[in-house]
Amino acid sequence: MKKPQNQSKWKGVDPVLFFEDEVVMKSLVSFFGIKKSFPLRGHLVTRSIQAIDIRRIYYISKSVQEILQLNVEVGEQLKIASLGLRMFETHRSKDGCSCAYRLSYEGLPLLLPYITKRVLHASPVDFHRLLQYRTIKFAHFVDTGLGEEAADLTPGCCVVVLREGYENEDPLSIDSSMVAMVCWRGKGTMMNVMLSPPDRKDLLERMEYQFGLHQLIHACELIHFRYY
Repeated sequence: MKKPQNQSKWKGVDPVLFFEDEVVMKSLVSFFGIKKSFPLRGHLVTRSIQAIDIRRIYYISKSVQEILQLNVEVGEQLKIASLGLRMFETHRSKDGCSCAYRLSYEGLPLLLPYITKRVLHASPVDFHRLLQYRTIKFAHFVDTGLGEEAADLTPGCCVVVLREGYENEDPLSIDSSMVAMVCWRGKGTMMNVMLSPPDRKDLLERMEYQFGLHQLIHACELIHFRYY
């Protein structure tokens, strides 16, 4: 990993290093089906010197990349406390996932249009209930097709995208403006939401505003099953 910022230059500030692990990048591209048109090389950085300590990988734009290089050339006059979008994070799951990293909700809007694998589409009711309960069995999705698609996934991180309507939409029409969340397909038959409490609360409020709280609650009350 190249080191644009010398850690000793600014005491107490973590270094900024370009992430260049080809094995990990190939794993990410293969696992999530990231299109070649999305630039990863030269745009990923980390704040950890030792590879074993890397927990988060951040994405930076070309302009920020150029600033980092310029900062090195001028003797690292710029103190870099934080930068980039959190794009990938390590996970501690023992579900047998073949990829060591999961997606981060922070960087999801930027990456979403370029992901071709592990993307599920949920109706407003299923999306809301998943947010509300955080963990749902595949068999308990209202849309049986969604449950079947989830069951077909191998264990690991996935993305659940909100369908604006109740009809199926073209899966190829995904863009960064669509509402989506990061989830985890467990080893058993469970789907888990991987959002922080504030992000989860924000998505719930957006749904309730967009579709109407009464409408969502009424639709959910028509479904008679229990969650375990």
